[in-house]
Amino acid sequence: MLRYAVLGSGSSGNSYVFSDGSTSVLFDQGYSVVELTRRLSQFNIPLETIKGLCVTHLHPDHARGVGVLARKTKIPVYMHDKTIEQEPSRIRKLNIPDAQLVPVMVSQSSQIGPFSLFCFETSHDSTGSVGWFIIHEDQQCMILTDTGHTTEEHQ
Repeated sequence: MLRYAVLGSGSSGNSYVFSDGSTSVLFDQGYSVVELTRRLSQFNIPLETIKGLCVTHLHPDHARGVGVLARKTKIPVYMHDKTIEQEPSRIRKLNIPDAQLVPVMVSQSSQIGPFSLFCFETSHDSTGSVGWFIIHEDQQCMILTDTGHTTEEHQ
């Protein structure tokens, strides 16, 4: 059974998790690893079940903890290829190991365990800002955050 939790949403940090009990996917990581682990534990989701991290955009409240988590856990980090290409200095500051950074094109499907994911562009003021569609078995969900307006695709 698919579970999800908003681990935090606000200027001090943002993070969302989807889990089927054995595999979890994290969306955004605006916290320290210690704080993320504490928040995950409130929902009985061990950090070790996180098998991928998808980033919506590079504002610090969504991305400040991405590099540390990637280095500590060795998980892949999925990010819109436009962000990677057009924000190299911001990517370098996050210090994500190159082997773990996975560029994703809009509407390109990515597989993380039983999860199928694909991103779509949003209107936020951060280069390459995206939302994510999440498909797990017969369930579909969407992460849409910090967007100025919605489109038919978002609905």
